[in-house]
Amino acid sequence: MLRHTPMVLLGLVLTALVCDVILRSRPVHAQTPLTVYIDSAPHHFKERHDTLVLKGTQVIGFHCADGSCYVLSK
Repeated sequence: MLRHTPMVLLGLVLTALVCDVILRSRPVHAQTPLTVYIDSAPHHFKERHDTLVLKGTQVIGFHCADGSCYVLSK
């Protein structure tokens, strides 16, 4: 009987984990479609005085690397 106790406990734990994964994994759907735009921008704003026209209305991200800048807007 003592030999079977660890196997029974292990089986219960694995069963609980499988049930938890099944119950918590549900498909997620977006409530509204979201369009995100990525615009390229000049790297040196102060030196070139270039104007950037965004396609979106709200800036949500900005990144510059290797001489290029990108603006993420929605």
